[in-house]
Amino acid sequence: MGFMKNGSLHPGGLRLTDRAARLAGVSDGMKVADVGCGNGASLVFLKSKYDISAVGFDVSEEQISAAKTAAPGSGIEFVCCGAEGLLYAKDSVDIAFCECTLSDVSDPKKALKQIRGLLHTGGKLVLSDIYAKTSSAAPWTKAELTDMIEAAGYVTLTVEDHTSALVTYAAERYGSGRTGLGYVLVTAERRDA
Repeated sequence: MGFMKNGSLHPGGLRLTDRAARLAGVSDGMKVADVGCGNGASLVFLKSKYDISAVGFDVSEEQISAAKTAAPGSGIEFVCCGAEGLLYAKDSVDIAFCECTLSDVSDPKKALKQIRGLLHTGGKLVLSDIYAKTSSAAPWTKAELTDMIEAAGYVTLTVEDHTSALVTYAAERYGSGRTGLGYVLVTAERRDA
């Protein structure tokens, strides 16, 4: 699977990644992670805009290989591991992106806690994913998703609906829109007990 028209593999593409980066306050000098980085498009984009240190995680060796091939000499580190077992230094990341990944993992609650472990105190989670609007096609509603995020040790900062990005993505990728699903962008901050 290669880059979509806009270079990314998730609804809203790099436009939504850019929006999320602004909401989370990405700035020069930060350490940014992308959990479920796929082909690395979001990190390559963020690194082109900001002087950041970056690390991408993906469970697919094929995607990690594609990311390394697409970003030679970028200084971005790519690690092959799943969201439920992140192999990286704890408390070392300022902002962790999780774009259209949580709904694909077998244990989303564990994944959220693993991501939290990457973040230093006050670090931010940027999560975009599907939710069920009128059907059970997604694993959670918008409220259930934000409740799960907060139960994993975060304080929700923003919640924005981007269902129109999902409709466009589905039409481009599958030739038709999906019904009953929505798409949400959430930013949250690591909370310490």
